[in-house]
Amino acid sequence: MPGICAWPLDRPRWVGFLLCGLGAVGLGGLAYCLPFTCVVIIALSLSWVGRRRLPAGVAATGRLSVNPDGQWELASARSACVRGLRPARAWLAPAWVTIRFCGAGADSKDTMQQVTIWKSSVSPEAWRQLRVRLAGLGARPAFVAARAG
Repeated sequence: MPGICAWPLDRPRWVGFLLCGLGAVGLGGLAYCLPFTCVVIIALSLSWVGRRRLPAGVAATGRLSVNPDGQWELASARSACVRGLRPARAWLAPAWVTIRFCGAGADSKDTMQQVTIWKSSVSPEAWRQLRVRLAGLGARPAFVAARAG
């Protein structure tokens, strides 16, 4: 896989619509069972929680890339480009991939970054390259040692 491979970290629109739809259905069910004032308080509380910032280790938008040398880089909209990341864990799903990275040489939870790449936001070739790179990680000793610990 020559060259630099890159994947965007943007959440697709359909995920936001799905979450809003599920929230509306849930509030509708609560409105059937609870008084109106309780439903309003719950809705306002959920909107306040939804507007809070993401945890420090979760990159909301940006770009994940791999150099020809195999070095992982994360360019987030909230922080500067982080180089030399080491994958610690990967969760593969049909529509997305979530990867947890550790900083180079540090196993502290403070230096961990977690990213999600959505299949609908990348090309089929980029999706295939990402899955192949993550499939090859299980055979590497550093990745196996990180998962065992």
